[in-house]
Amino acid sequence: MKKIEHTVGGIDVIRDYLNADTHEIRPNEFETLLDAFWSDYRAFLLKKDKEYGSRYLHPLAVFCDLSPLDRLNARLDEKAGRLFAGNKDENTLDDLLGLLIHRAILLA
Repeated sequence: MKKIEHTVGGIDVIRDYLNADTHEIRPNEFETLLDAFWSDYRAFLLKKDKEYGSRYLHPLAVFCDLSPLDRLNARLDEKAGRLFAGNKDENTLDDLLGLLIHRAILLA
């Protein structure tokens, strides 16, 4: 399990439940891990939203008049392109997950 920077503490719970050698989840602990991860990831997304605003949900549209969904899809393509090119750093994965969450919100 990777550590998300800017977190509030749930990652420590995750580390307690993972097998340190194999990174396997111990039996019957998925719910605890999921709660800890989403708690931290929620805090991470809210921090980013405060820093940058909800540009996907409320775009400025200064240079581009694409819909919010089309903007998200373009960003998802760009992030996926980085992954396919071999860039597997945590920021790219965190960004991709955040974009997918924003997309799910737009489509809800």
